[in-house]
Amino acid sequence: MRESVSSANGARSVEEEVALAQAELRSLIHSLADEISSFRQRALAAEARQRELEHVLSIVDPAVTPVATSTEPVIGVTNVVGLAARVAELEVENAGLRERLAMAAERTRRLLDRARFLRQQQAQGEEVG
Repeated sequence: MRESVSSANGARSVEEEVALAQAELRSLIHSLADEISSFRQRALAAEARQRELEHVLSIVDPAVTPVATSTEPVIGVTNVVGLAARVAELEVENAGLRERLAMAAERTRRLLDRARFLRQQQAQGEEVG
């Protein structure tokens, strides 16, 4: 004996409802498996990128060492703090170098002006004499 369940599409048997529910459940499980796979790929790519950036960071500033290992991905907070301090040092050094460069450029301009003046004086002396 089959029981019927009333729906908008008409009467369906319980077995049909169960079959539909199972098919929907299979579809959802398949979608979730695909989504989890995609998340895993993104996580692996992010971990690889983190290791790459930590490697570059260790090249840029050998005093800063990566804290993540291949088995234990951890964000290198120490590295970020060390990097921020190093960036601040480099900015101060860069400002000093720019000031020295500006001073050297000014001295060079003065020397060029003096050389032009001396050439003009020499040329005027040759014309007169």
